[in-house]
Amino acid sequence: MQWTQEHIARVEGAQFAERRGGYHVLDVDTYLDHVLACMKAGQQIPDPTRLVFPTSPFRPGYDQQRVDALLFVLREWRDDYTGEEPAPEPTADDGDGRLTWTQAQQDWVRDAAFPRAKGGRTGYLEGDVDDFLDEVLVAMGHGQQLPDVQSARFNRSTRFRAGYDAEAVDVFLDQLEQASPGATRPDAV
Repeated sequence: MQWTQEHIARVEGAQFAERRGGYHVLDVDTYLDHVLACMKAGQQIPDPTRLVFPTSPFRPGYDQQRVDALLFVLREWRDDYTGEEPAPEPTADDGDGRLTWTQAQQDWVRDAAFPRAKGGRTGYLEGDVDDFLDEVLVAMGHGQQLPDVQSARFNRSTRFRAGYDAEAVDVFLDQLEQASPGATRPDAV
């Protein structure tokens, strides 16, 4: 199976009722945005079985049963996904000017997970980091040069808006900046 417009439309059209005790809206929306970026780039989607969405005990969040139902469908789609034909032995340039990023490198970026900023530590807004990584995945999927890591700027989290631990993100971005197309290890130069 490959991703079709029907798959993309199903994820884009997902709507969830909000109720007290539901999943954090931002976490679910961020994950689904990431899924859509992967689908549109023709890549495997992140594994929904590895997710643990926090709940909102005192404010409305997405209905857990409806979100879990969509995650179940995504897991089935992920299991059935065949993707593209395997690429030949990776090289930095495939002859037509396109860079060849390996599937392992793309999986490494797609599956990147960062701890949340806690205890007064500085954090980056999750949406900003996820949007940048989506740009990276699209560039990899199209055989293009990666967006400039040095110019990436992320807004700081606040006590009202969750954020990823800035130090963990910076370490990952340093590795990403050193990555080269076709390397045997995802973060290898």
